[in-house]
Amino acid sequence: MSMVLFLTYVVYIMKESLDIIKEKVSSWQDGMAKNITFIVTKDCQLACKYCYLVGKNSKERMSFEIAKQAIDYILDHEDDFREQSVVWDFIGGEPFMEIDLIDRICDYLKAEMFRRNHHWFNSYRFSFSTNGINYHTDKVQAFIKKNASHLSIGITIDGTKQKHDLNRIYKQKSADEEERGSYEDVVKNIPLWTSQFPGSGTKVTISSADIPYIKESVLHLYSLGIHEVNINCVFEDVWKEGDDLLFEDQLMQLADAIIDGDYGAGMTVTSAMKGLAPTVRSLLTAIVEGGWDSYKGQVQTLGLVSENPEENFVQLPASTQFEDGKFTADDYKDLVSKMFKGEIKVSNSIEAMPETQVVKVDDQGKIKG
Repeated sequence: MSMVLFLTYVVYIMKESLDIIKEKVSSWQDGMAKNITFIVTKDCQLACKYCYLVGKNSKERMSFEIAKQAIDYILDHEDDFREQSVVWDFIGGEPFMEIDLIDRICDYLKAEMFRRNHHWFNSYRFSFSTNGINYHTDKVQAFIKKNASHLSIGITIDGTKQKHDLNRIYKQKSADEEERGSYEDVVKNIPLWTSQFPGSGTKVTISSADIPYIKESVLHLYSLGIHEVNINCVFEDVWKEGDDLLFEDQLMQLADAIIDGDYGAGMTVTSAMKGLAPTVRSLLTAIVEGGWDSYKGQVQTLGLVSENPEENFVQLPASTQFEDGKFTADDYKDLVSKMFKGEIKVSNSIEAMPETQVVKVDDQGKIKG
C-alpha cells in the first residue's frame, strides 16, 4: 500500500500580529469540548452553486420529540461523555428558518442540565453557522438576547458583491427566472452581527470562477469589520488547468496588501482546515522564540508525535462521521498508528503527486456549472 500525504502550511505573518493570532486560534475551552450537532432542517432560502446539500426541501425537518430523545440519551449517559464542556451545534439547511424549534430545544437543554446537576451546566455553548438573511428578525434577536453569554454565531459572506452573488443565489421558482444574489440582504446585517459578536470570523468558499476576486474580497470583508477570514476551496472537480497558479498569485497579492497596508495588526487569514489550532500555536511559538529559520521555505509534516490520534497536533475532529464498512474510526486510528511507526511513508516532496481515481457524482441536476 502506498500513500502520499501532503500538509502544506504557508504563513504570512507580521511580527506585531503573532500574539493576536495565537489568541485567536485557541478554540473555546482549548479543545476540551464535546461537539454535538443537530441538523434541524434541510430547507434554505438559497441555492448556492457550490453547496454539498442537494435536494433541499421544507419537509425534512427535525421534530422537537426527536431532539428531546437525543438530548435525554446523551444526558442519561453522562459517564460516556466526560469532556469538560459541550458545544451544541445547530446546522441546516439554514438553521434560523427553524428558530422556534431551536429556541424550544435550547430551553429544554438548559432546564435538563440544571435539573440533573450535569457537569456541562454553565459550561456549554450554542453554535450556529447561518447565511445571515434572517439575522435581524425579532425572533432571532430575542433568542440571541436570551442566550448571549453561551452563544457563538458565524455569518457566511463570500466577499464583494460580485464574488458573493456568483454563487450565493436565491432559489429560482422556475428555470426562466433570473438569478438573484443574496449579498444585499446579508451585508445589511453585518454591522449588527459584529457589534454583538466582535472578533467573529467568516468562511469564504472558493471555486474556479471566483479565484480572481480573492484578494479584493478579503480586503472588502476587513472593511466591513470582519478581521478573521477562513478561505475554503470546494472539494468537487470544478477546477481548470492553471487555477493553481491563479490561486497562488491572488494569495501573494493578498499577502503583499496585508503587509504593505494597515491591515496587519488583528487580521487573520487562513486556509480553512479543522484541527489545526494546536499546530498553529506550536508553530507561532517557535517563530516568536526565534525559530523561523527551521520552517521557512519548507513543506513540513507537523504534529505526528504519537500513534494515538488524540495526542497529535493535527487530527480529524471527534465529531467526524465515518461510514461503516468503508472507512471507520478504527481504520483511521490504524492509519495514524502505521504512519507514526513508518509502515506508511509520508512524503514532504512538492514534486510527488498521489494517485487519483475519477469518481462520477450524480448531482441530480441540482448543481449549476
